[in-house]
Amino acid sequence: MSEAKLLFSNIAIILAASAFMSIILAVATMKWWLLASLYPILFVLFVSRFLIREPVLSVQRTLDRELVLEGEDVEVKIRVHNAGPTLNLVLVSDFVPEGLELLEGNPSHLMSLKHGETREFRYRVETKRGMWAFENVQVDVMDPLGLFTWKQVIPVKNYLTALPEVTWIKRVELRAIRTRPTPGHVPSKMIGEGMDFHGLREYVPGDAMRKINWKATARHARLISNEYEAEKRADVIIVVDSREVNALGGRVNALDYSARVAASIAHYVLQVGNRVGLISLGGVPRWVHPDHGSKHFLRIAYALSSLRPRGKEPFDFLIRNFVNVYLTPGAQIIIITPFLDESVAKGVKILRRSGFRVIVVSPSPISIESQIVEGGKEVSLASKILELERNTLMRKMAEDAEVYDWDIKRPLKAILGGMKIG
Repeated sequence: MSEAKLLFSNIAIILAASAFMSIILAVATMKWWLLASLYPILFVLFVSRFLIREPVLSVQRTLDRELVLEGEDVEVKIRVHNAGPTLNLVLVSDFVPEGLELLEGNPSHLMSLKHGETREFRYRVETKRGMWAFENVQVDVMDPLGLFTWKQVIPVKNYLTALPEVTWIKRVELRAIRTRPTPGHVPSKMIGEGMDFHGLREYVPGDAMRKINWKATARHARLISNEYEAEKRADVIIVVDSREVNALGGRVNALDYSARVAASIAHYVLQVGNRVGLISLGGVPRWVHPDHGSKHFLRIAYALSSLRPRGKEPFDFLIRNFVNVYLTPGAQIIIITPFLDESVAKGVKILRRSGFRVIVVSPSPISIESQIVEGGKEVSLASKILELERNTLMRKMAEDAEVYDWDIKRPLKAILGGMKIG
C-alpha cells in the first residue's frame, strides 16, 4: 500500500502566500501593525491542519463476474473500511481500465466515515473483448475547510476477461487433403464407416443390417447395401491477421470482428470433433497448438481475448517465416484479415504453393468504417474507390483461395453457414 501524502489545496497555498507577502510588506515599510493580519490566516491554517488526521483505510473491490462474453455488463463493488479516526470528507475514486464503458453509477464517491464504519458503492461497466486489469483505488481525505488533503493510492488488483462473441453454426463442410485416423466430422475420399451417404453396392457378407437399402433391394431383387464416406479428423489452423492495420474502426475495431470469426469457426470445428489450432500474425505471434475438446476452446478464446493490433511487417513475410514451423502438413488453413494490402494475397500464394488449401474470411474494412464515419459525397466516393481496389485484389487472391467478404451489417452466420472448408 502506498503511503498517504499530505497536500495543500489551492486555497491553502493562496493563504500561505498572503501571509508571506504580509511579512515582506511589514518589513519593507516598517509598519509592524500589518503583522496583525497574519493571526486569522495562521489560525485558519493551524486549525484546518489539525482537523484532518492521516487516514487508516482499507479498500476492497469485487466483480460480480470475472469471465464474460464481450458486450456483457459487469457490476463492480467498492467497499471502504475506516480503522482510524472519523473522517468527514472522503473521496474514493476507482480507476476503470480504458476500453470499458461506464453504464451505470459512478466510479467516484464522496462519503464520510466514522471510526470502524464500512461503506460501499457500486457501478456497472460494459465489456469489450480483452483482458482488463483493475489496479488501484485513490482515496482523498479532506478537511472541512478544504485546505488540506491526504491523498493515497491503494493497490487493489482485480482481473476481468471478455471473450469474443461466438456465432453458433449448424453446418460447415470440412474437407482436408490429409486426415487423421480418428473419428471426426471431416469426410475423406475413403469409403468406410461414417454418416454421409456415398452410394450403393451389392451386399457383402458381414455388412450390418442397418446398411441394407431395402428399397433398392426390392427394386433389384437382390441385397443392396449403402456406402458411406469415412469420417476422420482433420487439423484446421486459424490464422488471424493481428497487425496494426486492424486498429481501424471505433469502439469495436477490425481485430474484434476477426476474433469473433475465429472464435465461431473454432467452436464449430471442435463441436464436430475436429482439432483446431490458432496463430496470430502481428507483433509477438500467439500460437495455440491443434487440439480438441471444450477446454481447448477456452485456450483459443483466451488467446483471442489477448490480441491487440501490433506490428507493421508485411503479411507474406510473416507467413514465410512461420509456415514451416507451425503449420501441420495437409491442414485446412483459414485466414481472417480485413485485407488492406497486397501482402495478404502474397501470403495466400505462399501457402497454396506449399500444398495447403486456404480459405480467407475478410471483415470488410469499408463496412467497419461506415459505422463511425458520417456519409457525404467525398466519403462515398472514397469508399467506392477503396472498394473497387479491394475487390480487384480479392479477385486476384481468389485464384489461390476460397474468399468470403463479410459486410458486418450482415449476420456472421450468413457467411459462415455457407462455407466449405477445403
